[in-house]
Amino acid sequence: GLVVNVSSQGAIIPVPLEGIYSASKIYVKYFTNSLRYEYKNSNIKVLTLRLWFITTKMLRWSDRLRNPSLLESLLVPTTEQYVASAIRQNYVTR
Repeated sequence: GLVVNVSSQGAIIPVPLEGIYSASKIYVKYFTNSLRYEYKNSNIKVLTLRLWFITTKMLRWSDRLRNPSLLESLLVPTTEQYVASAIRQNYVTR
């Protein structure tokens, strides 16, 4: 089995005025580490994905981005691309 918890680089690099967000993301890291230790002798792998920029619909709502598609074109992966890459790198079935 596989458990994937989604965190953010905001856990490692706090962003001003987003302290609660950063704190919640560092919590995910430590919670995942606890689960990993609890399930280390089972067939369950526990991972944390720490995202940075990723193309989501949330970008469309930003009033600060004049051109949201600009960020999408700067080699920022889509959600599907990111998840597929993470699975390939961390959970290869043999």
